[in-house]
Amino acid sequence: MLTNKELKVLILKDQNIDAELIERKLYKEGISFYSKHVETKEDFLRELKVFTPDFILSDYKLPLFDGSSAISIAKEHCPDVLFIFVSGIVEEELSIEDKRF
Repeated sequence: MLTNKELKVLILKDQNIDAELIERKLYKEGISFYSKHVETKEDFLRELKVFTPDFILSDYKLPLFDGSSAISIAKEHCPDVLFIFVSGIVEEELSIEDKRF
């Protein structure tokens, strides 16, 4: 059953402009949400506990952290939370080889 609940979206991206583009797209689709944008592993871990997201949108490659590690952490800390990669760079071989996807 669908509700009018405002969804909590955790966005793991290294650039603010990318996070803003994601937020704009969600608004255009009529999704009621509020979001937190993080860039580091430490911030990601903190917001998993404090913000308790309904779903996670993550880049695959970040300067100090990577999506593969992020999905492993998310599965450990909040296994029922949907995790979606939103990235311009996800090599086909990685998604085929990595059985976690």
